Amino acid sequence: MMVKKYLKPIFFWVLFILGILILSRSVKLAYREISNFMIDRGIGLNKDLYTLFLEQCIKKNILIGLILSILGGFGGLINMNKK
Repeated sequence: MMVKKYLKPIFFWVLFILGILILSRSVKLAYREISNFMIDRGIGLNKDLYTLFLEQCIKKNILIGLILSILGGFGGLINMNKK
């Protein structure tokens, strides 16, 4: 029973930390994703297409990081106030 009490806040704080990590590393993650995409497809992208893909990957990573950090932070704060 005691473990269940702490499991929910820990889950939300882990989401928050994961979101912050994704936000802080969004550019590096996007570079890695684009590199893997090009290697898997066996193609080379021209500069404009590479920049477009990179920009979209960075935006995607920022959005995911923001959603995780906001949900995790709010969930953690709400669970702290329920004690």
